[in-house]
Order: sequence, then C-alpha cells, then structure tokens
Amino acid sequence: MGALFADVRYSLRLLTKSPAFTAIAVATLALGIGANTAIFAAVDAMLIRTLPYADADRVVLIWEDNTAAGFPHNTPAPGNYSDWKRLQRSFTGIAATRGASGSVTSDGPPEQLLGRRVSQNFFDVLGVRPAIGRAFTEEEDRVSAPVIVISDGLWRRRYGGDRAILGRTILMNDNRYEVVGVMPPGFVFRDREVD
Repeated sequence: MGALFADVRYSLRLLTKSPAFTAIAVATLALGIGANTAIFAAVDAMLIRTLPYADADRVVLIWEDNTAAGFPHNTPAPGNYSDWKRLQRSFTGIAATRGASGSVTSDGPPEQLLGRRVSQNFFDVLGVRPAIGRAFTEEEDRVSAPVIVISDGLWRRRYGGDRAILGRTILMNDNRYEVVGVMPPGFVFRDREVD
C-alpha cells in the first residue's frame, strides 16, 4: 500500500506541474467516457432491451418499395394493405398505422400532439392492451368512429391521471374524439413523443 500511495503522490505532482497536459488528458477521458455512454445507450435501446410487446422478436414492419420514385420505404396503399391482410398466410396478423398530428384545444391551453392513426387490430397484433379502458372495435374501424386511445404520458401530464378520462370528449383539430383507453406506461411504437 505504501508503494501505491507513493505512486499516486508522484502522479499528482506531475499532473500539477503541467496543467495543459492535465487539461487535455481530462478532456480526452471525458469525451471518451461520454461517447461510450451514448453508444451503449443507443445499442441498449435498439438491440439489447426488448420492445414492450408480446413476442417482440416476431414483430416486423412491411413497406412497399418504390425506389424508382425515391421512396424505398413507402407506405402501402390502403388497397394493398387490405389485400395483404386478406390473402396473407405467413403472419399471425397484419395491422396498419401512419403518423398523424393534431392540436388539442380543450381542457387547458392548446397543445400540438404527435399521434398515429391505427387499424382496429393494431394493439392486438402488438399484444398490448390499454392500462385502462379498451382498444378500438371493428365497428369503430369500419365507420371511422371519432374515438382515441391516449398515452400514459398525455393522460398524466394534461389530465392529471384522472380515471374519469374514459368517455370524455377531447377537441382536436376542431373535431370531437371520445377517449376509450389509456396505454400503459412505457408503451412506445417507433417514437417516444407520440401521445
């Protein structure tokens, strides 16, 4: 232990005699540690930690390839989706989704939200159920009923976690939507900002 303490004292003396070298060494270590932390966080989120779905290793995204028009991952046309869903034999289920946004103007100050339009079976395909309330019904999907399922984050942030949110009407983009469900904490599909 005496030799170790002597080495530490000697190292500290050398570092204090050349402050420029010490600053560069500390900055290099800080950058290296920061870069490794960022890389590990990305790898952990994408490769190590499983998605919050049942059988997450079996979930795939299907795209149309329209590279000739500059869209290598093009959203399938609604008719193609319907045909794929009807004719497929390889998947347990196929659901459709696309990004959407809206301005909520009821129950507080206006707020711009990111969202997703989804088919009725979207949550069933992912194997996820709302924490409170329910998902969409086939009838609601067929008639494009004005119903929504909101994120746990939005429910807590804007509505204070009030369980009476179910059945409440929200005004979004000048249209009224009835809240039928609230997703569990931690549920994410492609973007953590989706409410």
